Amino acid sequence: MFTEQFLKFITKKGIKMKKLVFIAIVLMVIFTACSNNQNSSSEKTKNLSEQNYEGTFKGTLPCADCPGQDVVLVFKSNNTYSWTETVEYKGKIDTSTFSGKFNYNKKTSIFSLDNEEQYKFLLEGKLLYFLNKDGKKVEGELAEHYILKKES
Repeated sequence: MFTEQFLKFITKKGIKMKKLVFIAIVLMVIFTACSNNQNSSSEKTKNLSEQNYEGTFKGTLPCADCPGQDVVLVFKSNNTYSWTETVEYKGKIDTSTFSGKFNYNKKTSIFSLDNEEQYKFLLEGKLLYFLNKDGKKVEGELAEHYILKKES
């Protein structure tokens, strides 16, 4: 119905058939491009929510009275983790390990550990960002040291 009215309007205005075909082709290209963009954004969302979080993440966290706190965090498929930290203090090397369960929110890509400190991390690709108490990435000059990198 609408198409018939549109065609009558166009023919009354004197638009030739070649122009009409050209306009139709341009409109089809535009609509096709728009639908492809919607698909790619939904694929990005899908990939973000289904990131492969299992594996080993390593990094060195800042330490006030030592050169750094070497951390190895391992996430397993059964929602358990192990955390190993190694610190050198006054010439002695101290290693401690704890483990437990974690929660992973697929929508936000945030991990919450069940430890005393209730550490939280944001997963972006192969990087695991340590989150502050407000749930935001650590900022400032030491921010780059609050990132754990996934081993291949």
